[in-house]
Amino acid sequence: MPDTTITITDAGATSVTVTGPTTTVRTNVPTVPNPRYWGNLVSTVSQSNPVASEVNLVAYSTLEEGNGVTLTNSNRINVTNAGTYVLMLVMNVTKTDSGADDAYFWLRKNGSDVANSTQRQRLDGNNAHELVVCQWTETVTAGQYLQVAWASPDADLSLTYAAADTTPTRPATPSVHAHIFQIGD
Repeated sequence: MPDTTITITDAGATSVTVTGPTTTVRTNVPTVPNPRYWGNLVSTVSQSNPVASEVNLVAYSTLEEGNGVTLTNSNRINVTNAGTYVLMLVMNVTKTDSGADDAYFWLRKNGSDVANSTQRQRLDGNNAHELVVCQWTETVTAGQYLQVAWASPDADLSLTYAAADTTPTRPATPSVHAHIFQIGD
């Protein structure tokens, strides 16, 4: 009976070959550098819309943890390694007046709007609260940064922080959670 041979190429290569008595299996799978690069950011303050229909930039209080991602100017998510990344934001959006109003969220790369990236959420009624989730996939080069811009024609709309509370005891609610992670080279 012939021996089975397993060949694994050098670290960082993209192929493995297994050869047996009757079968050869070869896989070529694109790799993402290990470890993948990622970051988790939060905002522990409310963010107002001081002027209706003007551009606001989502701000973050801190980069809680991450690898290959930094935060500058409170609104720039910097990547130190080129690749394709997913950026997902979860935002607590509130409006404090009657009627229905829209909020718009879009992606910026290096300060420029990314085409076809706007997402819209409608809030209806006084004290309306919505959990808005936005997600984008963007390819960046090392040293580029991503920002999230937002606007609303209603100045009474905000991204709202809530302090820790009781009954039941629960932790604070950030106005924004942001998660960025690399999905490809």
